[in-house]
Amino acid sequence: MSLVYLGLGSNLGTRARNLSAARRRLRQKGVRILRQSQVIETEPWGVADQPRFLNQVIEAEWDGSPRRLLQAAKEVEREGGR
Repeated sequence: MSLVYLGLGSNLGTRARNLSAARRRLRQKGVRILRQSQVIETEPWGVADQPRFLNQVIEAEWDGSPRRLLQAAKEVEREGGR
């Protein structure tokens, strides 16, 4: 198992619910979440004309390759409508 850290963020819709759904989907894909940071609200960066973000970091264990983790994360984004 590898120890990994993932940053999560949402600035559309019900942001807190989106973060919760992302954590749930990651678990379903085999990411074992050990700890999660507090959720913080941040200003958008780069393109200022958009809603504020809710962000958090998770610490997790992963039993696959880095490429497979990236693939799982992209699947979670797609499943969330991104």
